[in-house]
Amino acid sequence: MGPRHGRDHRPPRRTAPRRHLRGTIPDRGLFGVFLAGADPKKGGGRVGELDEEMVYESRVGDVFTLGTSSWRIEDITRDRVLVSPAPGVPGRLPFWKGDQLGRPLELGRAVGAFLREVGSLPEDDARLRLLAAGLDAWAADNVLSYLDEQREACGHVPDDRTIVVERFRDELGDWRVVVHSPFGAQVHAPWALALGRSSPSGTAWTRRSCTPTTASCCACRTPT
Repeated sequence: MGPRHGRDHRPPRRTAPRRHLRGTIPDRGLFGVFLAGADPKKGGGRVGELDEEMVYESRVGDVFTLGTSSWRIEDITRDRVLVSPAPGVPGRLPFWKGDQLGRPLELGRAVGAFLREVGSLPEDDARLRLLAAGLDAWAADNVLSYLDEQREACGHVPDDRTIVVERFRDELGDWRVVVHSPFGAQVHAPWALALGRSSPSGTAWTRRSCTPTTASCCACRTPT
């Protein structure tokens, strides 16, 4: 007997479409850093990488530290940052997305309100308030020392109702302006961008970490 042949009259079953990912590499959002004037096609001049958010907040003329060297930004292209060596010039440290999310505004307000409360009390009462909040004697003394040093340096302690703007010269004699507040990087980063766009050319505003209590702040170097 020959083989039996049958016909299936049921409609064809639908299957999930096959997705072909040919050469697809997730975009990590990194900019290559190259020496200005070098030809990257020849394999030379590569310094490292920067996160796209760091690049977005940077401007030509800014100095940053990568590795053990300082580099000045000469140009920013679609996917590269061209730099030149800046030996001896202090630069800001690079950051990468996800490294530090920064405290939310609600936490910053709570920290500021707590500092305002403690700062308004006599020293003995302030120490008791800190101990009641769960700090040990060593931590309580550190907070009180910080408050005293901050008052001595600026005259005020930044809190949820007070923002302190400090102006001073750095090691090179350039003027720097620092905005102290407890609100954290999620607030200070937009401030830095807004101040950078509205400031004269050559003024670079960045977000920086000043102390654990006041979180990061906005800083700039102004032309002399």
